[in-house]
Amino acid sequence: MSTTEQPEQRRKPPARVVAVLLAAGLSSRMGRPKYLLPWGRRTVLGHIVETIQAVGMPVVVVHHQVLPKELGVDYVFNPAPERGLSGSLRLGLERVAYRWPGAAAAVFLADQPFITADDIDFVLEGFLCREKTCHAVRPYYNGQVGHPVLLDAEAMGWTRDAQGDAGLGPVLASLAPECRLLRTIEGRPNPAIDIDTPEDYRLAFKLWNGGDKP
Repeated sequence: MSTTEQPEQRRKPPARVVAVLLAAGLSSRMGRPKYLLPWGRRTVLGHIVETIQAVGMPVVVVHHQVLPKELGVDYVFNPAPERGLSGSLRLGLERVAYRWPGAAAAVFLADQPFITADDIDFVLEGFLCREKTCHAVRPYYNGQVGHPVLLDAEAMGWTRDAQGDAGLGPVLASLAPECRLLRTIEGRPNPAIDIDTPEDYRLAFKLWNGGDKP
């Protein structure tokens, strides 16, 4: 399948999981909302949503911009994005707990378009087979921390004390080795690549389109 084709329909996830896609960043280094940048036939945000939906998960998008309604997601508005990622994460997880009681959450960032449905399946399977002491699992792509991060109900409560842009980073950094999912990536861009600056976007777009300019 080429990178510009429609993702194939995947099987339903092996556990009751809702995706939380964080798209309320200020994009100060990009100069415009990075998740609304063109990406093939869609935007970066639209591509990521489509990839998640292909796996069968409902999607909650936390935002502070006007976003297209045709994506078929549950939107949560963040009125104070300047307070950092932690606030967005809390809003998204609160919506999951309210609409899907007892569900786990898969946290994605809206500037990581190289995550594939196979990557999501890999993390979902690792979450399903995790040790009882693992309330959260996180993928490491060629040793680089990535997403989605899977949180059970207990781990979702960890966000109550999170502050600023650190989010759950300090907690996730201390996860036991058995809660870390190691995945080797070859022959394609690393799913942990994110887009923060215009140069990041140009380089990522070239990787995606084989050298074409955005």
